[in-house]
Amino acid sequence: MRAFALTVAGVLFAARAYAGPFDDLAKKAQPVHDGSALAALFWAQTTSCKQGSDDFLRRQCEGVKEARTNAAVGQNYLIRADGPALSLGKYDKAKAAVGYTVRGCLTCAAPVDTGGDKRYVTIKGNNTIQGGQLRGPELQRGLFRVSNDDAAKRFIEVVFPRLRVEILFKLPPRVNPWTEGGARGYSAELVGVRVYDPCDGTVIHSVPASDKLEPDPTLCGGEAAVTEAPKPDKPKVEKPKEPELPARLSPADIQSSMHKARAEANACFTTYGVAGDEKVVIEISGDGLVKSAKLTGDFDDTPTGECILRAVKKTTFPKFKAPSMTINFPFILR
Repeated sequence: MRAFALTVAGVLFAARAYAGPFDDLAKKAQPVHDGSALAALFWAQTTSCKQGSDDFLRRQCEGVKEARTNAAVGQNYLIRADGPALSLGKYDKAKAAVGYTVRGCLTCAAPVDTGGDKRYVTIKGNNTIQGGQLRGPELQRGLFRVSNDDAAKRFIEVVFPRLRVEILFKLPPRVNPWTEGGARGYSAELVGVRVYDPCDGTVIHSVPASDKLEPDPTLCGGEAAVTEAPKPDKPKVEKPKEPELPARLSPADIQSSMHKARAEANACFTTYGVAGDEKVVIEISGDGLVKSAKLTGDFDDTPTGECILRAVKKTTFPKFKAPSMTINFPFILR
């Protein structure tokens, strides 16, 4: 079984501030299992408390409505959207892709009973009627990339029918009724949307981002999983630029580097107790190491002089561009 290479291309719905990835939001959301449970969410905002003449019952009804409304509005909900939420376009052989559209349909296949009143429920946006079917607001349009004609056919016939759409939503503070082409409905506010293949857990599209789900081989329909999640581009990591090297060492570089050698030379004087002046000719390579050091003063061929040379030869300097440079460095021991 060849794998489909999936690429998502299209325009996402408007950017929003999310509390976290889709998985985190879904865990905290209240699940809505069917149309009746969805309809019940709108009860508090749509039912009337004006029936009857009993004022106590009316006030009691209004109190319940207010409490139910406040509780419902402050909660995120998660629903598995119905069939019209995901539609498939034609196979474009030139692009080697099958188009798809994700729509904000909580119930677009059939209206739900909201208390004697039949209503559709969609995400807030532009609803349309096409071919007698309600189409909710468009959330995402993109392409499923396929490798060849056979792969496209398998995708259309095997994979697409098992794809699922989950929508995270919340209720608006006040109910938003709408009408379109004879259809009537209520609008909910979008929190997130996820399209995935339950067979292998591949996430096709998710805003906010979602981790791969646990696979369920029983939902593969006898076929191996054939979708492949798009891999995000690796962020480019630019190596820090090396600082530009100076042509030669400055007097300040030399004095700073020789500070330790000067201190060790003073220790040589403390050890041997012989005073005098010494000038050391030091050749330094471009990598900052001492290539050679020669005594030209009072301590040539003496224990004090050898002590000074040992201190100089282990000195390191900053790197510079020139192959090497020579300096004369004085030591005054008193």
